[in-house]
Amino acid sequence: MEVESYSAWNPEVPRKFKVDERLKEAFSRTDSAIGHLREIRPQLASKYIEAVENRLRSAIECYTIDAKSLDIEDMVKKLEHLKKQPELSEILFHFVCDKLELDEHAISNDEIEVSSFNHCMAHERLNYYLGKSLADLLGDESAIPIWKKMVGLRIRDARAGFEARIKEMEQKGEKYPNAREGIAQAIETWSEIGLGDFTISVIDDHKVLCRFDKCVTHEVLKGLDDPDWAYLTSCYLGDAPEYNSYRPRHLRRTQTLHHGDFCDELYWDTEFYTDPEQPSLEYTRKLGKD
Repeated sequence: MEVESYSAWNPEVPRKFKVDERLKEAFSRTDSAIGHLREIRPQLASKYIEAVENRLRSAIECYTIDAKSLDIEDMVKKLEHLKKQPELSEILFHFVCDKLELDEHAISNDEIEVSSFNHCMAHERLNYYLGKSLADLLGDESAIPIWKKMVGLRIRDARAGFEARIKEMEQKGEKYPNAREGIAQAIETWSEIGLGDFTISVIDDHKVLCRFDKCVTHEVLKGLDDPDWAYLTSCYLGDAPEYNSYRPRHLRRTQTLHHGDFCDELYWDTEFYTDPEQPSLEYTRKLGKD
C-alpha cells in the first residue's frame, strides 16, 4: 500500500477559457434542469423557472455588464427550453459574469483568465441555485426526492457520451485506465487547478482510497450556510445510485466536507472487486498522519 499527501490547495491558480463557452455551459446546464423537471413534474416547470430567476437575481451583486456585448439569443437558440426564456437567459448571463468577476473588457476578449476559485464559484453556485429554487417552490421535504430524480436523469443523459468514449478507446486498442492509473491522472489535474489538500492511499492497482481535507467545491459553497443543499447540488451526483450503474470503476463515500471534517472516497475496479469494505472513518482520518 502506498500513501502520499498533497497540499495542492490554491484558489488563485489561473484558469483560461473562452467566455462564450463558459456561458454556453451554464445555459445548457439550466436548460437540462428545466427539461428534467418537465419529465418528472411538468406542471411545475413555469413556476420553477420563476423561482430560478428570483434566486439568481438575489445572488447577483453587480449588473454593470451590458448583456448585448454577446449574442445570448444565438447561444441558446438550440436549447429546447431556454430559447423560450429570454429573461432567464439574460439573468444567467449576468450571474455567470458576476461570479467570474468579469468586466466589459474581459468579455470582449477571445480568451480570459480568472482564478480557479471564481471559475468553480460560477459553476457550483449555479447548481446550488437550481436545486434551492425547487426547495423555494415546494419546501425541502417535497423538493429533495424530486431533485434526486433530476440528478438521476442528468446521469442518464451523460451515459451515452461516457459509453461512446469507452467504445472509441476500444476501437483504438486502448484500455480504460485502472484505479492506480486513474488516480495518477486525477492527482495531476487536481494539483494543476489547485483543487484542494488530499491524501491518497493506493491499496493496489484496482482499489484506491482518498481523503480530502480541503476542496474548492466545499469552499465556494460553505458561505451559503446550507450544507444539505450544498451537498445535494454538488457531491450527491457521485453518490446517486445511478452514478455507478454503468461505470467500470465505482465510487463510494460515507461523508463529505459539507457535513464532516473530511471527505472519504473509495474507488475500485469492478472487474476485480465486487463490493469492497469501506475503511472506517477513524482509519481514513489518520491516513498519512502516522
